[in-house]
Amino acid sequence: KIKGGIGSSLGNALKGERFKTAAHKIRTDFAATDCPKNAHMVPEWEDLIEYQKDIQIDKMTSVLDEGDLAGLMRMATLADRDFTAERASAKVIYQGPVDIGIAKKEIPDECKQLPIPERPAWTKTMRKDEVDHNEKEAFLNWRRRLAEIEEKYDVMLTPFEKNLEFWRQLWRVVEKSDVVVQVVDARNPMLYRSHALEEYVKKTGDWKTNVILFNKADLLPTRVRLTWARYLDGIGVKYFFFAAKNEIEKRLAETHAGDIPEGEEWNEDKWNEDNEDEFKAAMFKGTGGVEDGDVSEEEMDEEAINTTRVLDARGLLAQLELLGRESALGSGREMYLPLDDDAKSIISNISMTTSRQQREYIMIGFVGYPNVGKSSTVNALCGAKKVGVTATPGKTKHFQTMIVSNSVMLCDCPGLVMPSVVASRGEMVCGGILPINVLKDHIEPMMLVAGRIPRCVFEEAYNINLPAKTASGAHREYVTWMELCAGYAVSRCLLTAQGGVPETHTAARQILKDFVRGKLRFCHMPQGVAPVALGPAHEADKTTADQEAAKAGAG
Repeated sequence: KIKGGIGSSLGNALKGERFKTAAHKIRTDFAATDCPKNAHMVPEWEDLIEYQKDIQIDKMTSVLDEGDLAGLMRMATLADRDFTAERASAKVIYQGPVDIGIAKKEIPDECKQLPIPERPAWTKTMRKDEVDHNEKEAFLNWRRRLAEIEEKYDVMLTPFEKNLEFWRQLWRVVEKSDVVVQVVDARNPMLYRSHALEEYVKKTGDWKTNVILFNKADLLPTRVRLTWARYLDGIGVKYFFFAAKNEIEKRLAETHAGDIPEGEEWNEDKWNEDNEDEFKAAMFKGTGGVEDGDVSEEEMDEEAINTTRVLDARGLLAQLELLGRESALGSGREMYLPLDDDAKSIISNISMTTSRQQREYIMIGFVGYPNVGKSSTVNALCGAKKVGVTATPGKTKHFQTMIVSNSVMLCDCPGLVMPSVVASRGEMVCGGILPINVLKDHIEPMMLVAGRIPRCVFEEAYNINLPAKTASGAHREYVTWMELCAGYAVSRCLLTAQGGVPETHTAARQILKDFVRGKLRFCHMPQGVAPVALGPAHEADKTTADQEAAKAGAG
């Protein structure tokens, strides 16, 4: 071997690059799992601490799943604790038999609504490090409380937000807001509703108002909206129905009908400020009413028609302004531009200025799970693309405020996954809470989809033929997830290169995306009412919702 030669330098460079890649992989694997595959590759504690510091560089990264060791290091960071490796000496903690078969109790109903972390009391005279310490301690106690519930009762918590920075964003939005709008997916609203969040809003200020906004309400038949309206009226909850994405696409499609090629949809990413004026003019024409045809207005009284109406941007803003004005006056504030018969309403004089003037605004905060449409709702109400929107959950990282009039300001909060013992992981995938593109286990969510949507709906939506009878000749209303994925993959030529085996994983991802987007509609109902499964919502030759349901029942 010749020292200092060209080949020697190249070899050293390649070995150095390989060592860096291997070292990074070791740290990643060790932080994500409890038992690395190769015990001799376990890094030093100092390396783990450095790795933890690297993670903290990007504080606004959502953390839903983490290994036990990574969770231990995160908890230790919150508690301001450090670790030192002592390999020379070993300490025996416990000697004797260990009983691992301890029977756990069934969780009582009052404990199923898990708490959320609450910001500890603070004053303007407190130092920043003191406030920071109190918040970390409160968050640590909350994590320990959840761990005690999971250890004591026979339950397993679904993935929830473990990054303190995201909860800090929620705390600030709740403190600033007069009205806290909890945005939920109208197809399964109870999955996204958090009772603990509503209680925390009232603790922050009893004058604050809680509202549930049923987004994507255009996917619900009128009779489903009517059932939910009666249920929420019975328990005294304020609610509105809205369809942000559908409203934007429909109005912009009407305005730019000649600019959109046939067969394509309006791309929201192409939105710019030049479209703002014509978007407002189209947006505030007013929509709503009974669109599904399953229940006619003659069959409902005037109150039922108003409560089930899918509001447009103008109607929703007006309703939220009234609630916000009541809350603001309840807090003792004197509001700018008092609302009377002669005053201009919020809608008639929309102003998109972002200048910070010294005046009291009515603050409307939008909170909720990821991918329920908070940012799309804010964009629809503002009349322009003010916040980023994407199909991947967790696009918004920091809360953002937008002034929409002389008296109203909107606040968009990052999406947070609340802790739950009721929903399963598969349910969260079907609800769009967990991203589908990084999904490793598709069996559980696909079993839910295949067990909810009748066979005839799949055949109509995908133009495929699925097994209609069992081996004994009995009629089948539902198919298994494997039969569904195989039939879809064969019809789309999703086959492996060797052997021509159907790629069920790829097919499952596409079917799950269609379920989340609403191509396959499944509407949950209040407790005691059977859910409703429907076919595609926006076909030109679609039948009415009642006919689809009757067809699904007949199948």
